[in-house]
Amino acid sequence: MSTVTRSLSLGLVLLFVGSLLSGAALELNKDSIPTELNDEPVVMEATSPGHPVFAEYMGAHWCGPCHTASANLHSLYGTNGGGGTQSEDFTYISFWES
Repeated sequence: MSTVTRSLSLGLVLLFVGSLLSGAALELNKDSIPTELNDEPVVMEATSPGHPVFAEYMGAHWCGPCHTASANLHSLYGTNGGGGTQSEDFTYISFWES
């Protein structure tokens, strides 16, 4: 065999062995890498901005996401001062297309 072929084959073998050793080293150091993220507190309710909020919503009877949005607005109204016929914090008007 010529020296060029030997050098090329030796280089390839060293490349393969080096990649195997680096993979094994990463597996050994796997325990030092944190696998869990810290939990952040989740705010479930919006705080009142201190002034009335007005929302206008338009939807259609054939629109599925519109029905979901309407239910979400009604829930938002109930959790932000609603529950009666008038709310001091949140007011919305729905318009449905027939």
